Amino acid sequence: MQEQFLLFFQNYQYPAFLLNLVGEIINFNPATTIYFSEFTLENPGNSLDLGLRNFFASISQALLFKKNLSIHKSFLGYNSLLKFSLINDGSESLILLLIEPEISLSKKTAVDQENVDELIQSLIHELKAPLVTIFGFSLALQEDYSYLLDKQGVSFLESVNRSAKNLDDKLMALAELTEVSKKAIYKEVIDFKEILQNAYGMLKSMIEKRNTIITTTSDLPNLNCNPDLMVKVVVNLISNAIKFTPQECQPIIKVACEKQTKNYQFCITDQGIGIDTKFQKKIFEPFYRVKELQRVSGVGLGLALVKRIIQAHNGKLRVKSISGEGSSFYFTIPI
Repeated sequence: MQEQFLLFFQNYQYPAFLLNLVGEIINFNPATTIYFSEFTLENPGNSLDLGLRNFFASISQALLFKKNLSIHKSFLGYNSLLKFSLINDGSESLILLLIEPEISLSKKTAVDQENVDELIQSLIHELKAPLVTIFGFSLALQEDYSYLLDKQGVSFLESVNRSAKNLDDKLMALAELTEVSKKAIYKEVIDFKEILQNAYGMLKSMIEKRNTIITTTSDLPNLNCNPDLMVKVVVNLISNAIKFTPQECQPIIKVACEKQTKNYQFCITDQGIGIDTKFQKKIFEPFYRVKELQRVSGVGLGLALVKRIIQAHNGKLRVKSISGEGSSFYFTIPI
């Protein structure tokens, strides 16, 4: 029995540890180093900064007090949520600790986005109440008691108000981001020209203020999409094109579409300041803002929202840009 037990231990595809009856580690299998690369028998604690150390303490207690060995707990490991269980070798001289991934958090594996979105929405709800209190009282202080403060005190209050407003804007944008998956379910066939017209209407003030020129290809298709979400894609990309064109230059934007085998590929091109190559992947990350571009207003979720919407429509989003020469944002929507 013990020979089979040890053979299973050596060939187990995930991390496995042999423990004695007081929970001390006697040995570990080859797969362990994949998940805990710095693990050593001499000093196992150094590699257990993700919470495994506490779990071993729990195991030791369970063994010392002869508790049920069918223990199942979870903890965060490298790119995974891991769970473990304990098995006795039959002779009660060795305990086998088996670890296996429960949910992969690597980029290659999709996490249940719906559950993540629900968690974020709950957090937003919890944060809104104290934020409203902070914002409300700081405004009351500014309006009713500012005469009691010196210039520095007034300046401090203004900073509190600005920060509260900024946080509220970010929470609202984050809430919008988490609602994309649910909204994208509801699609209809709509002419892309109508989507453009709705976007232009929302951006009318910005377009006129900068005397923006927008040209489009004549052949624009009908799309099976969520119209409201697709308008947000266009609004974000065109508003960015305008904002990131230097003030002394007239924004010139081109909207084009190419029919491919399975997709329509859209391209929105500007002649703005462009994006350095080293930032081109990061700009789609939530809240990421290039330091050189922080003078432009925004909360840093516009392109993350665009990416989420395009992905929810089974499309892809990418950018081609040369610093100082403008950018082209490409996105696909299935035919």
